[in-house]
Amino acid sequence: MTHHGRTGLQRRQDFARADIVKRLLLATDGTVTPMLEQIVGERLVTNRLIQAKTTADEEAARQLAIPTGSAILVRSTDLAGQDSGRVFARTKALIALDVLPARVRNGLLGTAEPIGRLLRENRVETFRESLPDQVCEDDSSDAARRHYAIYINNSPGFLIEEHFLEACFVHGI
Repeated sequence: MTHHGRTGLQRRQDFARADIVKRLLLATDGTVTPMLEQIVGERLVTNRLIQAKTTADEEAARQLAIPTGSAILVRSTDLAGQDSGRVFARTKALIALDVLPARVRNGLLGTAEPIGRLLRENRVETFRESLPDQVCEDDSSDAARRHYAIYINNSPGFLIEEHFLEACFVHGI
């Protein structure tokens, strides 16, 4: 009997598909939300949002290239399927509020919309820089994570870490 009725060839194809999805998510230099929605087959929404407005300590100020004491937002979210409720990604962000256009800042403080969606809906021109020493596969599972900065007007406005859970790679298999 095969595992869950799947042949060895089907399981190898499943693993190959998971590897391709992982590589695409880690390699993209844009927002992953639309791509991830296509992969998992449903709209993604913020399932859990924890955020706190605070001021930048020396480390945060250095990372975001802003003065110590500047306003920042620390934001942590789970991206989940709107219909299934299944969590596909966990994100943590450090955000320099003064770098953002007012409409994006207000959106972050007043809604649970994913960051990439807010930037796209407000037509904010950005540049994303992967921090390659922070992009890696998670050896403990089939998950993966990446770390990158989003620049607005040549200033880092966001430092983001995304952790893609195993559900991203086995969904629909």
